[in-house]
Amino acid sequence: MSVLIPASYVLAHETLQVDKKIDNRFNRKKGANLRSRELRNLDVELDCAEIKECDFSGFDESFIGDGWCDWDIGCYNTAACGFDGGDCCKESCEASTHKNKWLTCGMGGYVCMQEKSLDSYSTMFEIVSSESDLAEEGSAQYAAAMFIKFEDGDHALSPDDDRFLQRYIMSVFYFSISNGKYGTFQGASHECKWPGVTCSNKKIREIKLDNLQMTGSIPAEIFSIPGLESLDLSHNDLSGELRANIDDYDQLASLQLLNLSYNNLSGEISDGVLDYLNEIDDLNLKSNNFTDV
Repeated sequence: MSVLIPASYVLAHETLQVDKKIDNRFNRKKGANLRSRELRNLDVELDCAEIKECDFSGFDESFIGDGWCDWDIGCYNTAACGFDGGDCCKESCEASTHKNKWLTCGMGGYVCMQEKSLDSYSTMFEIVSSESDLAEEGSAQYAAAMFIKFEDGDHALSPDDDRFLQRYIMSVFYFSISNGKYGTFQGASHECKWPGVTCSNKKIREIKLDNLQMTGSIPAEIFSIPGLESLDLSHNDLSGELRANIDDYDQLASLQLLNLSYNNLSGEISDGVLDYLNEIDDLNLKSNNFTDV
């Protein structure tokens, strides 16, 4: 594994905010933390796969176990460095052992390079998404998977969390549409606080995003949100076919309202999906371009 230390404005900005917190907490001279300074501007290629001990060019011991997952800097996120002293892996982090006890491990998001952890992510994604969609760079599924694994910050979830799939699926939905009036991606907040989402006990029950001038397509994954009762995407400009990547439609028995009217959806709805749709109490598909509805 070769790592190029990036000169990323976004990451530099994020870590600068953490640096300010650290400076204020310990009354240090402003900008004392190197993480957001020269180190962010280095372009040094390191072969982390060859590292047997936690020692490499630019290594700073203070970064180990400091509460921040240094996945994008040097080779901290490796087995040799204990995956940044546990900062990068939820399975191994122990906040109470950190030198800066006011920080929580994984403060910048868990980006664990431990093989077992990455495999568990893929296994969960493949419950609702196809391998081909996940592997295609540029697809909504690929973008959502990268966001969940590497960029989710304070809301990073382990694959065994009850909210993991609904957060991934809502991310797929966001990356499948062009915003219109939807607004900017709300990834920094709990998915129950995203526009149009209503939850009960932190589980998504209703999605109402009508009349927002949204374009793009409806991802099949949206129908796999456990316990979803109502989905209203009417009066937009959504196109493409209506699909559901599921084998057992019984898992959608909770859906009581589906309103996709006044869009540009088209194509033939498969018999399995159509049979299920006919069981929904409140179904509205009018003013689309379906061939068999």
